[in-house]
Amino acid sequence: NASYTDGSGTVESVTSDGLTILANLDAATIDLIEMYVIILGRAPDSSGLEFWHSILTSGKTFDYVASEMWESPGAKEFYPLSFSTDKIVTNVYNNVLGREPDAEGKAYWIGQWQNSGPVATMREMINALSLDNSQDPIALADKAVFQAKIDVGGFLALTRDSEDVGLAKAAYDMLEDGYSLAQTL
Repeated sequence: NASYTDGSGTVESVTSDGLTILANLDAATIDLIEMYVIILGRAPDSSGLEFWHSILTSGKTFDYVASEMWESPGAKEFYPLSFSTDKIVTNVYNNVLGREPDAEGKAYWIGQWQNSGPVATMREMINALSLDNSQDPIALADKAVFQAKIDVGGFLALTRDSEDVGLAKAAYDMLEDGYSLAQTL
């Protein structure tokens, strides 16, 4: 049961206002939604999520699918080949957390990106967010925003069966601006 603290300090659960935001999602679907957050900065559209999920369940590895997502035309719009690693890491921070990176975090992730490549680094970023048990207020806020984006992404793609990419991006912008889950949905 995930929760999100909105900009006014209200803590909400994924069943806020009687809405069931997520059905019981399998790990593969959650992994794919996380990749949409990192790579495209938005919730998945229903058909896109279904497309990538079908490739994953056809026997391809997650790393293969994540690499294909990274190389997709949509990703290249966000991360053109001309982007430096510095710019890529900054964009990932903005997509995932809705904020600029701190100097220490930016330097660390630039090094990881250069040494490990995009897929391994994105997966490490997800693990760092998901497994962080820090009580640091910034870390807690980062984790809450990321989890809320996963929840909203699943809700829009699976519960609402949405194909509206603009709505998906607008929902994430609202979360980053401090709107509650109920207000966002």
